[in-house]
Amino acid sequence: MKIDSPIAVAMRKKGLTQDQVAKSLGVSRQAVQKWTAGGDSTVSNLKKLAAVLGVSVAYLTGEAEDDKSSVQRVSDPSIPPPDGYTRVPILSAYGSCGPGEENTDEYVIGFIDFADWFCRTFPGVSSIKRLEIVNSSGDSMEPTIAATSLLVLDRNQSTISRDGIFCFRNNSELFIKRVQRNIDGTVLLLSDNPLYKPIKVDRLQLENSEILGRVVYVFNGKSII
Repeated sequence: MKIDSPIAVAMRKKGLTQDQVAKSLGVSRQAVQKWTAGGDSTVSNLKKLAAVLGVSVAYLTGEAEDDKSSVQRVSDPSIPPPDGYTRVPILSAYGSCGPGEENTDEYVIGFIDFADWFCRTFPGVSSIKRLEIVNSSGDSMEPTIAATSLLVLDRNQSTISRDGIFCFRNNSELFIKRVQRNIDGTVLLLSDNPLYKPIKVDRLQLENSEILGRVVYVFNGKSII
């Protein structure tokens, strides 16, 4: 009797088809079909696949029998996170991908435990110990960020020292925009949705705002570049 590969088992548990996985990873269905049959994959694709399926790379490669999820919702905060996991707070804040979302105060409404290895796959993450989760609203960052998504912020990145998607407060409103630095010292606030035009601001003006952090992960399996 043929034994299913760990990848095939994880896909079945997640209820995902080969076409859906291929679309999430940006690869061909034939590639996914090869992996489910036990064929080799690159380390980069394995990491992406593990993130989509919510398991560890070690499980997908057969090095671990336990398919423990890379992300676990915390039901009892009084119980410490498992070894090898980092507990990330979920804030009440909503960052707007549109005109601005009124937020004068944020408080913790829950927690999620992330596997440390998974946190380290977040592009550009600088500290897995200073991660926080906020909600998004508005459609200006679609398709990268859906109108209502959970976003992981690296709070260690509280200055605009590189391009990327940032969450920042201007007065009492929270915004989520892609930031592009210009040679003349100005900054473009970009929307991934082409229906929204870029906004040019003085870099000092933006840096005088409160930078909550850089977005390093969106709960849709997509990589943030």
